[in-house]
Amino acid sequence: ALQRLRSLVDAWPDGVLICDYDNLRIVEWNIAARRLLGTQASSLEGTRLPQWFLSNDRRTLQRRIRAELGEGDGTLRHNATLHNDTPVEVTLVPMQDADETSLIVVLRDRSPYLQHLRTVTRKLARAEEMISQDALTGLLNRFGFKQAIDEFMVEAERGVPFALLIADIDHFKDINDTYGHQLGDEALKIVANRLAEQLRDGDAVARYGG
Repeated sequence: ALQRLRSLVDAWPDGVLICDYDNLRIVEWNIAARRLLGTQASSLEGTRLPQWFLSNDRRTLQRRIRAELGEGDGTLRHNATLHNDTPVEVTLVPMQDADETSLIVVLRDRSPYLQHLRTVTRKLARAEEMISQDALTGLLNRFGFKQAIDEFMVEAERGVPFALLIADIDHFKDINDTYGHQLGDEALKIVANRLAEQLRDGDAVARYGG
C-alpha cells in the first residue's frame, strides 16, 4: 500500500514536497517537484524550502507560515515565484504524525494559467478596441467618443479643463455624388489621418456622424 501511494505521488502532475515543520528542511519529494525546481535529488535533500523561492517571496512565505499556519491545523495557499522564475501556487498543509509534525507542500505551476490569462486579456482589449473604433477611419466611434468624454469629465472634476471641437467636411455630399462613395470614403480617411496626426497624447478624435 505504501509503495502504491509513493507511485501515485510520483505520478502526480503537481510538485509535492514533505518538510520538517520546525526548520522547513525538505525530506521527501516527487518527480514533478524536482522538475519544477530544476534540480537533482542530490541538490534537494536537506535543503530548506524557502531557499527555492525568490528573496521577497521567501520572506513572505516564512512570515505567513509562522503567523497563519498552526501545527496540524488549517491550510495555507500562497502565490509565489521559484528561484528559476517559475510562478507557482503553493499549498501548505501541516500533517501530525505520531510524535512529530511534517509540512506537506504542493507546488502547482501557474505558467499555463498566466499565459491563458494574458491571451484572454489581449483578446478582451482587442474586442474593446473594436467596439469603440470606427471601422472605416480607425477613429473613435460614437461609443468610443462617449467613453472619452466620460474620462475627460472625471478629470474636469479634479480641475483639469478640456475643450471640445466639432468639425464637418464642407459639401461632402457633392464628393459622393460626383466621384462615388468609394472616393468619399478615401476623403474621410484622409481627413481622419490629418486630424489624428495633430493629436497630443491626451487628446481624442472621433467620427461622430456619417
